Amino acid sequence: MKNVLLLLFLLVNISVFGQRETIERLKNELKKIETMPVSLERDTLSIKKVKLLMYHYSFVNTDSSLFYTKNLLAIAEQRNIETDIIHCFNYFGYLYGLNGNYFMAAQNYYKALGMAEKSNNEKRILDSKRNLTEAYIGLGDYSKALKFGNEALLLAKKRKDNNETLASLNNLGSIYLNQKVFDKAKKHFQEMEILALKLKDNDFISLSFYYLGKVEFELKHYPEAHQLFKDLLKYYEPKSINYAVTQIDIAEVLIAQKEYKKAIPMILEAQKVVQQQGGENYLPTSYKLLYEAYKAQGNTQEALKFHEKFMTLKDSIATESTQSRIKSLQFEYDNTLKESQLQKQNIELLEEKTQKQQIAQTRNLFLLGGILALILAGVLFWNNRRLNHKNQLIESQKTQIMLAQEQLENANQNLEYRVSQRTQELALANQELIQKNEEVKTALFTGQSIERKRVASELHDNVSSLLSAVNMSMQAISGKTLSDNDQKIYQNVREMIKNAYSEVRNISHNIMPAGLEKDGLLTTIEQLLAKINLNKQLSFSLESKGMEQRLPVQIELNVYSIVLELINNIIKHSEATKATILMINQDDIFSLQVKDNGIGLSNNDGNLGQGLGNIKSRIEALNGNFAYNLEHEKGANFDIKIPLNAD
Repeated sequence: MKNVLLLLFLLVNISVFGQRETIERLKNELKKIETMPVSLERDTLSIKKVKLLMYHYSFVNTDSSLFYTKNLLAIAEQRNIETDIIHCFNYFGYLYGLNGNYFMAAQNYYKALGMAEKSNNEKRILDSKRNLTEAYIGLGDYSKALKFGNEALLLAKKRKDNNETLASLNNLGSIYLNQKVFDKAKKHFQEMEILALKLKDNDFISLSFYYLGKVEFELKHYPEAHQLFKDLLKYYEPKSINYAVTQIDIAEVLIAQKEYKKAIPMILEAQKVVQQQGGENYLPTSYKLLYEAYKAQGNTQEALKFHEKFMTLKDSIATESTQSRIKSLQFEYDNTLKESQLQKQNIELLEEKTQKQQIAQTRNLFLLGGILALILAGVLFWNNRRLNHKNQLIESQKTQIMLAQEQLENANQNLEYRVSQRTQELALANQELIQKNEEVKTALFTGQSIERKRVASELHDNVSSLLSAVNMSMQAISGKTLSDNDQKIYQNVREMIKNAYSEVRNISHNIMPAGLEKDGLLTTIEQLLAKINLNKQLSFSLESKGMEQRLPVQIELNVYSIVLELINNIIKHSEATKATILMINQDDIFSLQVKDNGIGLSNNDGNLGQGLGNIKSRIEALNGNFAYNLEHEKGANFDIKIPLNAD
């Protein structure tokens, strides 16, 4: 609904100049008609021109449109044209709704409905019930809006009026969406979509896609919402405001799916179109979404900037709401003033008529003239009392306008203070969050280090001792007394115990190598490669730059585990004869490059996939970057960069 209204608003602004030319032409034609003799033909032509003036003035000046609607009502009542009388009351309601006065709009729609039901005019009954539905939506009274909306839908289907059926389905779906009754909202919007597709009505097709997307988003069915909004883009021109607003809706879905890198540029692009084409009402939503996206990414500076813009624009909109309320009061004040002026003119005309009658009366009718004068005095007294009452009402409304203006000034004065206060609160909250994250990271790493040492100690002290004891017990058994088959089993068991003992020592050393804590990363890896290079089939070389100073303990332990995982992958999978490890510490960035001349590594290898997943998790925990090339028969190439001063 809001997309259609916004489109109408833009079209109205574009065509204002054309409307004024049409109005001047219609006014000149009406003046010519009024010079004609009084007749049914004259009234018919007048009604036609006045209706056109009502319509065209509604885009330019609602007061003038109201004036011509009253003129049409006077002609229709004089001629007793019931359909036009009903139309006037519906149009009064429409004009009051344009000014946000939904209460007065509902009053006039009720008048139209009463007359339509009395004459059993189904078309006008349907119009009035649909109008009442929209008025109660504006008033926020959804129970009454549902009552009239359902009645309008039943009548529209009975009359097989497809346009009214679409409008009623849209109204009911909007009510249920506002009430968060999503299953019923979805049902009505899907029915609207089916009928609109059948009729090839692009306006209602786009409306159904939009609202169904909103329902799926509220239900957290994000893929479905994303697809509906993408389908909606097909109905709008690129760079149009509707296209940009739909991009903002898609970005909101992406943020809910945590795809912040896709959402941010889409919002920034849409903002440019919105600002160029006068759709500032959509900027608060875009600022709020940018704040949420940057905050989720940890970019506190950008998040704070857009939060400030959001809060500033939000308060500005609140100010505009107050101004709208003042405008509504002014509208009522102007109408009351005009009615008072009309009554005053009627009194003056009546006085003039009375004077002429008094001059024309003869002395024989003096008594009758006195009686008429008394009656006239009574009428004048009553009218003067009403006029005084109207004047008091006008003064009261003036006072309300002055109070509202004072409230507006106070709101403007408090705006800057509130924005500053909220900004400071956000900055303090972000600082506390960063500090808590650091404390959690430190505690986690300390706990991991303690647990690694404990597990390594348990493996070395308990499991290794147990395997040694088992081996000694096996040695006490004399193999000479065993049969040939038993001797084979005996030798296999001793060999398995030996392998298990060696494997436990390797695991214990890898979990928490003793040399790493004492000698540092570079020396520990040199010692590890020296042992591996005893096997002549595969040769590892180590190069380093800027590694004179030790790295932070957390980085050293994780890098050692990463190097160990990559070495194991090269030995098990690469069939390489040479491998190179390069470590560089420069400009607060630690770089690790590992290359081999093997056959490359397959991404389909389940064990390798788990190993790379472990490496990636460690690097992400250190805020680092991980890139690799596993092309077949070109060797493997791993490139890792880790910031040393990351927050």
